[in-house]
Amino acid sequence: MKDVKLAYKKWAQTYEADSKLNPATETEKYLIIPVLKPQKKDLILDIGCGTGRFAMLLAKRCRKVTGIDFSPDMLAVAKDKSKNIKNIEYLKLDASKKLPFKNSSFDKVLCTLVVMHIKDLQKFLSEIHRVLKKGGVLVYDDFIADIKKGFKAKLETNVLQKMNKQGFKVYSWHGVNEHVSKMHRLDFNLEKIIFTRIDSRIRHTLTESTYRNNKGRTFMVIFKAKK
Repeated sequence: MKDVKLAYKKWAQTYEADSKLNPATETEKYLIIPVLKPQKKDLILDIGCGTGRFAMLLAKRCRKVTGIDFSPDMLAVAKDKSKNIKNIEYLKLDASKKLPFKNSSFDKVLCTLVVMHIKDLQKFLSEIHRVLKKGGVLVYDDFIADIKKGFKAKLETNVLQKMNKQGFKVYSWHGVNEHVSKMHRLDFNLEKIIFTRIDSRIRHTLTESTYRNNKGRTFMVIFKAKK
């Protein structure tokens, strides 16, 4: 995990600009909020909040956002961007470990671009289940194992090449069946699985040949589950 932390430390200052050329963050941009459906009364936990890109959007739509990340450099950027927003709290925490929140603390949990760094998926999901209220909603995404073979463009964009050089790596590849079985064991009610594909909405993040060769391929998967 140290190499991942170092990568995000190096990446913090350019993360916002790089995100516009990252197919993953561009895909999330138009899907995550509509799937999560935040409400004014909600207390929301944003796991892996990074520079606060979703925390700031959610703060306009809910009672309070608690954003956690293991990178102090990412959090420093988030805090600076959000300094005039009163209903966001940022905490430096490692989401792969036990969270310092009471049982049933949150109405919704959002987790983006984190699970690929998590080795023990069962433990991770169990901790989220614990801090969610009854009837609470979890929305998270992952690069699934199938993509290793199916999506040749994985490291062909400028931003992903840059991440690779900085030490960023996928810690664990999880298949869809693994996600489903582990959520089932925890009595999560799986409401939705969205298979996102390479399409015109993220064309600007890819080289022309990469887009042409991979158009229509599954890229990442978004899961929505209720406790």
